[in-house]
Amino acid sequence: MEIPIILLLLALSGFFASAEVAFFGLNTFLLEREKSPVVKLIKKLLSKPVDLIISILIGNELVNILISSVGTKFLKETFGDAGVALGTVVFSLLIFFFGEVIPKNVALQLPEKLAKIYALPIYFFNQLLFPVRFLIKKLFGNLAGKIEGKKEQFLTKEELLYHIAEGYKKGEITKEEMEMVKRVLEMDETSVEEIMTPRTDIFALEENKKVKEVIDPIVEESHSKIPLFLENLDNTTGVLYIKHLLPTEENEEKQLKEFKKKVSFIPQTLNLEDLIEEFRQKRTQIFMVVDEHGGTSGLVTYSDFLSWLLGEMVEEWSPESDIEKVGKNTYIIDASVNIEVLAQKFGLKLPEDYEYSTLGGYLIDKFKGIPSKGDIFEIDNLKFVVEEIDNNRIKKVKLVVKN
Repeated sequence: MEIPIILLLLALSGFFASAEVAFFGLNTFLLEREKSPVVKLIKKLLSKPVDLIISILIGNELVNILISSVGTKFLKETFGDAGVALGTVVFSLLIFFFGEVIPKNVALQLPEKLAKIYALPIYFFNQLLFPVRFLIKKLFGNLAGKIEGKKEQFLTKEELLYHIAEGYKKGEITKEEMEMVKRVLEMDETSVEEIMTPRTDIFALEENKKVKEVIDPIVEESHSKIPLFLENLDNTTGVLYIKHLLPTEENEEKQLKEFKKKVSFIPQTLNLEDLIEEFRQKRTQIFMVVDEHGGTSGLVTYSDFLSWLLGEMVEEWSPESDIEKVGKNTYIIDASVNIEVLAQKFGLKLPEDYEYSTLGGYLIDKFKGIPSKGDIFEIDNLKFVVEEIDNNRIKKVKLVVKN
């Protein structure tokens, strides 16, 4: 007779242990989608967490005491006095594995499902223990009050994603905005390897080349920063900033290594949260990426990160035709065009300490703020006319090159 009772008590021990994990490990925002009576009951139980945890712990302790008592009595009757020592070991192990470890691990995997199953019996048990809880809270009221008073609401990543999706469904945010916020939340799970330019696609130059030998490919590639190497990319020696080659006529006989700046390296397993911190600390916009053997596997720039973050939104700043000739010495240029490429193509002189990277940034700097449509800026033989403005962002610029 004792064995069925012991098995029943072990099941109850597992019930209370898993209930504790299920209710207090529950992502309550997942229940927002449901308005069923059982969900309302769960919310009611969780609205008084101190009451709930006291009831569950009392139930668990009572059951475990009964297991030890009934089990030890059974073993003593079977094995005599030796059964007492045997019972202490056996039932401690049974309670540990079947009353704690296994049920709690199951509850960690299925908190929502188990909470719904347990809600009604736990609610009745909670009501039944009201007098006991009342006495305990009277005796330890100050401590319980402080614990309950310190309860704070923190949104988990899953909860935030749920609310973002709801905002999109209600039309409060666009699809692009929703996807961007999702990417922000996934930065700690996204590695540099996923957004970098792979080794096979890197445009790099041998550092001993002369400036005049590489001008054409540099202009064709339109990069503002180019890795320099000696023999191969596994021996990257520095970074070339195109602005430092200007004016090219004066520097065409010099070797590229005379202009190189220090290059920084990061592992391809680095996550994007840490990448942003590296950009901030190293005050650079380009990193060479290395694999576990120290070989070059790619490169990543701040622009790569922004392109990943903005997703489809980046298309607004990346038209297929950046510079369109519309007449003799007249061009319509997208404001996102790289300022160094523009300087090389049209002979625009740039200051030594400029911070902008696009034509739009250049004009905002020169106008000392956001210009209006039709505003004109002239320098040397170049005349820039603002053609299109959208949401305080320069979109299109007309350039007239005067003879």
